[in-house]
Amino acid sequence: MPPKAMWKKRALSSILSTLSTHPHPRARLEQYTIDSETAADVLRLAAYTYGDILGKVVFDLGCGTGRLGIGAYLLGAGAVVGVDIDGDAIATATSNGNAVDAEVSWIIGDIDCLKGVCDTVVQNPPFGVQRRQADRRFLQKSLEVAKVVYSLHKGGAKNRAFIEKFVEDLGGEITTVLSLKMPIPATLPFHRKRKHIVDVDLFRLSRCGNARDQYAEIGRWIAKNYSKARKIVEVGVGALPSVAISVKEMLPNVEVVVTDVNRERLAEIRKTHPQLRTQFDDILTPNLGVYKGASLIYSIRPHPELVPYMIRVARAVAADLLLRPLSIGEAGFEFTELKYVGSLRAFFLSATT
Repeated sequence: MPPKAMWKKRALSSILSTLSTHPHPRARLEQYTIDSETAADVLRLAAYTYGDILGKVVFDLGCGTGRLGIGAYLLGAGAVVGVDIDGDAIATATSNGNAVDAEVSWIIGDIDCLKGVCDTVVQNPPFGVQRRQADRRFLQKSLEVAKVVYSLHKGGAKNRAFIEKFVEDLGGEITTVLSLKMPIPATLPFHRKRKHIVDVDLFRLSRCGNARDQYAEIGRWIAKNYSKARKIVEVGVGALPSVAISVKEMLPNVEVVVTDVNRERLAEIRKTHPQLRTQFDDILTPNLGVYKGASLIYSIRPHPELVPYMIRVARAVAADLLLRPLSIGEAGFEFTELKYVGSLRAFFLSATT
């Protein structure tokens, strides 16, 4: 039966409810099949409120048994690709797609195996309960490959605040947050209830149009103006040290140091980008030894309240200072000694000023 005819006869959630769940879910991979109602809510928002499905290329990252990818196809996606590291999940997704004549390309592999780009990502990533930070890789990858992302995460004010900051650090923005109740049936040995209701947040994310290009321009500017530097320090590197990476690539003989107050983030950077030197430091109570000898100290999207402390540190070690705020109108950047550099949308303070 063609998908369009099937769609006319039954609601999307009813169709998705007929699809098989994972035959052998593993706790370590947090393999909880998304229920049909929640999947339908995600897809209806994407398709009918924002127009992000019809005729679009859609990726389903960590697709599991394929409900989101199949649903996207049924709602008129131009092409759908589902990827999952688990072969059993992909086998089930393939069978599910065949059952409703959904033409989806299924890939067995880690999400990093995807090298192309798409219009929209729909994903129900691991919440990071069994494996800490598992959801971060999905956020990073989805914003790398897609213009728009629909991503489900564990609810709660603390987790929401973290995701907001993490997405900002990745150069993205949150356009919508929708709170949902997602039922998880007893599928694993440690489950004690027949069904557990979990509070989840659905985030619609978009990639800031030219954020990456702007950051690349900052890296080129630093490399051009500080080619003879001995050390350059980034303050508050956050989750994505893109500027520091580009500077190190262009100036391999310069020591590039990235600081942050989050030790877990620094550990991740140390593991994935060993060419950078990571250093725990709080700019509010700085260790001046970290900055001593630096020709330039810079920060991307610093909190306005931290600006005076960065100025103080730069002056204490006689280093230049470059600050790229989230927006030019942010309070905290009205200091007369800071010179605006229009090409970088940044503010600069010379050590000789």
